[in-house]
Amino acid sequence: MPTARTRFDSLNDLAQLPYFEVRDGVLCRAGELDPIVDVHTHVARAFVSPGSQS
Repeated sequence: MPTARTRFDSLNDLAQLPYFEVRDGVLCRAGELDPIVDVHTHVARAFVSPGSQS
């Protein structure tokens, strides 16, 4: 299974991935993407501060 690059020298280097492109020197989302939910952020919040979520 191929592995994706996970370290980049600059923010604009993320344009090497198929999800981003640089337009006028600014990193932007490339094309249309399906909706994405960042699940691990929500899971981490539950472990870092349990009971503080409403």
